[in-house]
Amino acid sequence: MRPKANGKLKVGIAMTGFIALLMIASFFYTPYDPYAMSMDLADKLQLPSSAHWLGTDNFGRDILSRLMAGIKHTMLTAASTVAISLAIGVFLGFVAGYIGKAVDEAIMRLMDAISAFPGILLALVLVAVLKQGPQAIILALSILFVPSFTRISRGGLLQLKSADFVKSAEVFGASRLRIIFFHMLPNIYPTLLSSIVLGLSSAIMSESSMSYLGLGLQPPIPSWGRMLGEAQAVLLIAPWYAAVTGLAIVFCVMGLNLLGEGIREMLP
Repeated sequence: MRPKANGKLKVGIAMTGFIALLMIASFFYTPYDPYAMSMDLADKLQLPSSAHWLGTDNFGRDILSRLMAGIKHTMLTAASTVAISLAIGVFLGFVAGYIGKAVDEAIMRLMDAISAFPGILLALVLVAVLKQGPQAIILALSILFVPSFTRISRGGLLQLKSADFVKSAEVFGASRLRIIFFHMLPNIYPTLLSSIVLGLSSAIMSESSMSYLGLGLQPPIPSWGRMLGEAQAVLLIAPWYAAVTGLAIVFCVMGLNLLGEGIREMLP
């Protein structure tokens, strides 16, 4: 293990571990009700204090509670996106790499066509067509992430296709499915793991961007991107609102990126 990779890995684990602890805690406890709005003007846009550590937003809601509640929704959306795109991408990659020829060409040209569109623009179009909602966001983002997992799994399979242990399994009559899932997939798993972590980071950024534009998670669901959009409207009055929300997104994405890069640099 190289020292540089080890350092990235440690910092990434620490940062993502902190986010994970907050997410788990949010299922059982938040300082205040993250959905409760106040009609009292005195409760709105309060400065950070002992009562509200990160202040309150323009609806009188506790910002820390909103950030904590937003973690689980953002992470659930990102994890669902990566899980769906991973399953589809690995399947298509293995089909393309193992069968080859016309099937391989057709699948890879389809992946090229998807990748040719600007990612966030394609997601916005899909969400607009499918109507707003968590399911539409997950579906739209999953389509965007399929090409990367397809290429990774296909490339790994092509490298292993002529390996001695694969040839031996074929000689002993192992089925294609057994060869793929029991002999090839375990050897591609480390590379996929790094891509999964980096995919989570990209999914969080994409969901936050869409929510910021008003096409992501809809109220009353807490969303970091939507909170950032709300904070922009009161930036001159309550700059701390935008600062803490933006830093939360940066901290989460940076932690996942460092973790993913640390894993990648440890690979032989």
